[in-house]
Amino acid sequence: MRPKELELRTDELVQVIRPVYSLSDSGEYWAETLSQHLREHLRLLQATTDLALRLRVVGTKLMALAAPYVDGVLLESTEEAREQFNKI
Repeated sequence: MRPKELELRTDELVQVIRPVYSLSDSGEYWAETLSQHLREHLRLLQATTDLALRLRVVGTKLMALAAPYVDGVLLESTEEAREQFNKI
């Protein structure tokens, strides 16, 4: 799998010198990267009552809820929000 952020040509390769999982701050890096993606691309904001939850509220309607856990995310949303997410 080619990370699209690197914008590699089909004839280019990347050698991983040190995997991020072996770094002592890999958990922080994962959490910040995920948080940034949820905030900037999906417009999910951190809940004030539970800092692990990310919410998207429009008016008084809950449109989406994300609950990150270890290296995955449980995401639930309305059909309207799901259609918007699929366009990203």
